[in-house]
This record gives sequence, C-alpha cells and structure tokens, in this order.
Amino acid sequence: MRGGFPRDEMHLVEGAAGTGKTTLALQLLLAGRRAGESGLYVTLSQTRKGLEVIARSHGWSLEGITVHELSPGAVAERIAAHQTVLYTAEVELAELTEGLR
Repeated sequence: MRGGFPRDEMHLVEGAAGTGKTTLALQLLLAGRRAGESGLYVTLSQTRKGLEVIARSHGWSLEGITVHELSPGAVAERIAAHQTVLYTAEVELAELTEGLR
C-alpha cells in the first residue's frame, strides 16, 4: 500500500466475502496500536466475538481496540419502534450514519 491510508480520514473498505477486508482492517488497527494510537472498529455485520475468532486465527488480540457493533437489524428495530410513516428501508442509511457519528 506504499505507506497506507492518509491520516485523520475515514476509509470504507468494500469487497466480496473472503477477500480480506476484516484482516486488512485488523492489521491497520494493530499497527496503530503498536504505534500507541487508539483504534475503533465499526462493524455492521460481524460481532465482537466473531472478530476475536478471526484475530485469534492470525495469532492476534483485540485488546486495546474498541469494537462498536452497529448491526442493521438493531438499527431497523430502533427505527420501527418509533416510526409511523416511513418504511425502514427509506431511513436505514440515515440511521446507520447517525449511529456512526
């Protein structure tokens, strides 16, 4: 990657299942941890337990890395609990964005 991603920016990594997105993200977070930086992993589909399994398979630990689980199902349930006019699909992206903030 010739130096990595620019600092102080948010990066979205996309790809099909099994292409290494999670492994790449964990490698970046672990490098940051070694450099004394704090790290945040926001997940929309993976649980913390699932991430820990992946990390252990590489011989890594998530200690010192904050994991925020923001599953679409949980967002949809929060939306449905207080909406009366809009369908969940129409507001889900906005709700996810708000959750990230």
